[in-house]
Amino acid sequence: MLLLPTAQIWSDVPLILTPSQNFTARGYHALFAAAGDFPDFPARFNLLQNLTANLDKPGVYVTHMYGTDVATPTAFVYDQNLPYGDAFVQGPTKTANGDGDGTVPARSLQSVENKWGPGVVRVKRYPGASHTGILKNKTYIADLIALLQQS
Repeated sequence: MLLLPTAQIWSDVPLILTPSQNFTARGYHALFAAAGDFPDFPARFNLLQNLTANLDKPGVYVTHMYGTDVATPTAFVYDQNLPYGDAFVQGPTKTANGDGDGTVPARSLQSVENKWGPGVVRVKRYPGASHTGILKNKTYIADLIALLQQS
């Protein structure tokens, strides 16, 4: 649930599309109620939904390093209407991809720099580096070592 797109960043962008209804980050309760078989979702989601969503400034200068230019799921299309239980088991009929690191879409990755601005965050992007693949990226490793060696 921590990886779900937040309403603060994704607002009314359709994330799940069906023939009769689209669901956005503002409609998770309706989505999981329609999906069925998620009885604990409301209680768990209510505890977690705003842990990272507000993007409060950390009070220190931040270097934000992330991969780009990797196809990343941004929406899922289902060809079935309610109930969705079987559709979720079968998976989406189509996945819409956008830019990102293969796990996190660019819209979410850029949210920190968009909210905090250049006085708080310095951004280093690594084209072609995936969410976990960045850990093997030689340029990333060199930049990280250089950053750690700064006094």
